[in-house]
Amino acid sequence: MPFLETDDGRAYYRHWAALNPRAAVIFLHGFGEHTGLYHRYGFALNAAGVDLWAVDQFGHGLTPGERGDFTTLEASIGLADRLAELAEAERPGTPLVAQGHSFGAVATLWKLLANPAPYRAAVVSGAPLVPVPGLVDVDSTFEIAPSQLSADPFYLDAIENDPLAFVDADGGPWRVSWTGAGTPSARPCPPWRCPRSRCTAATIPSRRWVRCGPTPSRSSHCRSSRSTVAGTTSSTT
Repeated sequence: MPFLETDDGRAYYRHWAALNPRAAVIFLHGFGEHTGLYHRYGFALNAAGVDLWAVDQFGHGLTPGERGDFTTLEASIGLADRLAELAEAERPGTPLVAQGHSFGAVATLWKLLANPAPYRAAVVSGAPLVPVPGLVDVDSTFEIAPSQLSADPFYLDAIENDPLAFVDADGGPWRVSWTGAGTPSARPCPPWRCPRSRCTAATIPSRRWVRCGPTPSRSSHCRSSRSTVAGTTSSTT
């Protein structure tokens, strides 16, 4: 099995390879997920001429660690950085697109805010970008209802029956990852300018700069997002 070797430990990854890719997506999943839930997405991207590289984050899937414990935001960013290096080595010069869902989306955004290289565009979904009261208590456990994650029956079946997926865990590790110094809950969501990618068979990637920060009329943009990708509707996890 393929594993990334990082300073934070080993992490399992998958690569869905297109025949002649026009772009490569570097993907970070959300809480309770793992890369095996994204086979259909990988095949859909391949059909559009796009590679997908995805990693089981720490505490998830086939990657070692305490169940549900991402460790730190920096560790998640480091996993994506290593994937990007592999993708670049495999196909030098192929445009890279950063993508994340839920906690993976937060890690993706924090990486881009610090330094958008080497990415040409980014896609995020289900990104909670303001302090969440339920994530403050580190001495509790929590469980997410599968129906809150998606309306797609195949995804819901996998979440409930896949032994590597879960919707409940000790809340402590997740909340430490979420509320530590420098992480999303430590400060308000700032205004920023971020690249937005429309992944379609006709244009991959198309690069557009849009204003993504909170405004009096659009504060919800910073609170949560909802995205439909490859037939699966996802919301904040």
